[in-house]
Amino acid sequence: MTGSYRVNGLTSVVSFLTGGILTVMAVVAFTLGRYWLAALFLLLGIAFLAVGFLNASRIRLEDRGVTRTLLGRKLREIPRGCLREVGVVGLRVFGDKEKTGTKYIYFSDHEMDEKERFQMCLSWPPKDAIYMAWSPKRQNAVQMFWQGELAFCNAGEEA
Repeated sequence: MTGSYRVNGLTSVVSFLTGGILTVMAVVAFTLGRYWLAALFLLLGIAFLAVGFLNASRIRLEDRGVTRTLLGRKLREIPRGCLREVGVVGLRVFGDKEKTGTKYIYFSDHEMDEKERFQMCLSWPPKDAIYMAWSPKRQNAVQMFWQGELAFCNAGEEA
């Protein structure tokens, strides 16, 4: 079972567009002699471009494990034998329980309890897990890959 998915395609496109517009605004401000404004626009543009690249990275589900790559370079890998928990989290942790916010599928090399999962939601994105945006199609592919129980945290009716 293999598959390849972008972390979050929509967020990456919006971030790239915003970063590009801010960079163009920095060039315009620089040509007008507004150097502080140009520096501010450039810093914001770089930040948005960085977010775009992180969300454009690819998650590969392969027989040997889960890998996160960016422009063909491996950023993180969890071998199948080290994979301990796969789950779905909703990032809207406060408020109406029916509205889960943005959902993500995560792959972790250690098991977590409910408190640790909740803490992961509060400090998103996790540093020690691989994650990608949730969709029903992706969840089905992950269930076929994982072949175990998915953990759920604030994901509504068991996604």
